[in-house]
Amino acid sequence: MKVYLGNYYEYFGPHTLANTLCFWVKDVKDELGYPMKPDWVDAFGDWIAKTWICDVLEWIEAKKKRIKYIKVDSWDSWSADHTLALIILPVLKQLKESTHGYPSTHECHSFEDWCAILDKMIWSFEQVIDLDWEEQYTIIPAEFDFEAKPEPTENGTLPVVWKTHGKYDWDGMKLHREKIQEGLELFGKYYTHLWD
Repeated sequence: MKVYLGNYYEYFGPHTLANTLCFWVKDVKDELGYPMKPDWVDAFGDWIAKTWICDVLEWIEAKKKRIKYIKVDSWDSWSADHTLALIILPVLKQLKESTHGYPSTHECHSFEDWCAILDKMIWSFEQVIDLDWEEQYTIIPAEFDFEAKPEPTENGTLPVVWKTHGKYDWDGMKLHREKIQEGLELFGKYYTHLWD
């Protein structure tokens, strides 16, 4: 897989053009003390919005694309959950580092709640990437007996012969899977809130 994304484009419309063309005009302060262009620059933007120039600006805006290039290879979909986790995990980590706010939901009442939710998502995607996480629940590893020469079954297949059957903490593994699922479900639930 190859993914190249560009930065988000800032909208360049009639009022932006008016401000750009009137770069030499000194700012005035609004009632809150913020700098802004005089009213006549805004009126100039309104005038541009009613001309063919606005049509040209809209045509240019329609040509802008954030996606530069995405190529998906056949092996990327073999284990799509793993492939996507490789992309999602660093994005979630970066979002957690740069986030300034939090979604207002009945489960998320503070910035700390949001960070805890992000942590659960991050942990779950780390587990999806770690293809060997189940090994921590192995008490005694199973081992095939490759020297055995079993007789074929009636349908012609050879039965598996175990040297050691192995022992596993199935309850611990089940709880681990449930915790992974919780983070993945939170990702789906808060998908539209994943922005800074």
